[in-house]
Amino acid sequence: MPFGPARGRLGRLAAVAVVSVAGALVSVGVAGTATAGPGTPQVSALKPAYGPATGGRRVKIVGTNLSGATTVLFGGSPATGVTANRKGTRVVAVAPAGTGQVDVQVTTGGGTSPMVDADHFSYAPAVTKVKAASGPDAGGNKVVITGTNFSGATTVLFGATPAPHFTVSALPYGRGGKITTHAPAGTPGTVDITVTGPGGTSPTTTADHYLYQ
Repeated sequence: MPFGPARGRLGRLAAVAVVSVAGALVSVGVAGTATAGPGTPQVSALKPAYGPATGGRRVKIVGTNLSGATTVLFGGSPATGVTANRKGTRVVAVAPAGTGQVDVQVTTGGGTSPMVDADHFSYAPAVTKVKAASGPDAGGNKVVITGTNFSGATTVLFGATPAPHFTVSALPYGRGGKITTHAPAGTPGTVDITVTGPGGTSPTTTADHYLYQ
């Protein structure tokens, strides 16, 4: 049969062929199946997603294809103590010092994780709740602000007006912190309460609203 030897030679070549598919190396077996190289890492969650500007927070990074992680960057700064589980679903790293909000990216033999909303890590304060969320325009009523990264806070603003004084305390079980203050005088209407600390200023959200009546 004239084509027998050709098929045999092709079969032997196919057993060891290595080709490039969309930029990734794959090996093709005798049966014609392809085995992909290491996949690109993906980050789906950070626990916790915030930490102090001084760094040192131990962060669990959840995702896929994370095994063999060689580098974890918080913005452009490398984390320390990087360890990954064998399943490639979790990396633990210690955050470096920083400010503002940054992307956390993981690099493995399969590449570097793309930037997504799920990889955001904040060094800045964040306000999650205000109680009481309203008061007289003359000010003076007690207000408790709950959130994260309040340690070292330097300023609390009601709109553009600073609170006359405030105290910062931590919540139990690492659930963030709270600021106790008294509202300054204001004009009727809704303002944002913002907190400034070493890591930056809290972004404005509906959770930080205070109503002068």
